[in-house]
Amino acid sequence: VVEDEPVILDLCSRWMHDKGGHDVLTASTPEQALELLEKYPIELAILDANLQNEKDGLHLCLDIKRRKSIPVLLLTAFANLITLPFVANNFNGAYAKPYHMRGILERVNELLDHHAQVPVHRPSPRRHPLHKKPTPHHRHPHKHSPR
Repeated sequence: VVEDEPVILDLCSRWMHDKGGHDVLTASTPEQALELLEKYPIELAILDANLQNEKDGLHLCLDIKRRKSIPVLLLTAFANLITLPFVANNFNGAYAKPYHMRGILERVNELLDHHAQVPVHRPSPRRHPLHKKPTPHHRHPHKHSPR
């Protein structure tokens, strides 16, 4: 959750954690958000459109989308932003104040469920050469067979 108003940041993160059971990371600036994005396996972002910063939530969304393919939700005080084509094309949902946290949480759950179903290419796990399974006929070098 990226929000520069502490009350809204706390409300949103508590709802996602307490009611939704989600692990939540919070940031109050775009720079903090991008640092978290690099350090942790973020699965979804919730952004304030009107961050009091050089970079607002709209530009932060583009930065996130360039780095990871994750759903992004927009929170805004301006309902007219929701109707912009830019928002429709780049966000997976947008909500204007007053926020209805239950609806936002439902959308978060839908997006996470859908995102989990999208196939992701992961390299197959490699076994360390020292962790070989012994074969049934494996002999230990210190044991000798009887003569």
